[in-house]
Amino acid sequence: MGLGIASTHYMGMAAANFPVGSLCGAANGVKPQWLAATVIPFAFAILIVTLVFSRLNARVAFLANSVARLNDQFDRMQGA
Repeated sequence: MGLGIASTHYMGMAAANFPVGSLCGAANGVKPQWLAATVIPFAFAILIVTLVFSRLNARVAFLANSVARLNDQFDRMQGA
């Protein structure tokens, strides 16, 4: 996967064409403090949401396993 991402990046950069003397419009307009104050909270929010969904998924799997065991016990009791 890393090889695929790296090759796609380098192929895209090789295909990019920048005229001599061209300037990036965003280079002078973005302040590092503003960028950090925007990116850091969003990154933490994504991490927190991922952690919450991971825990919920683990809990659902645990409950599903418990229900399956109870169903097996119930089926054995019915057969006895």
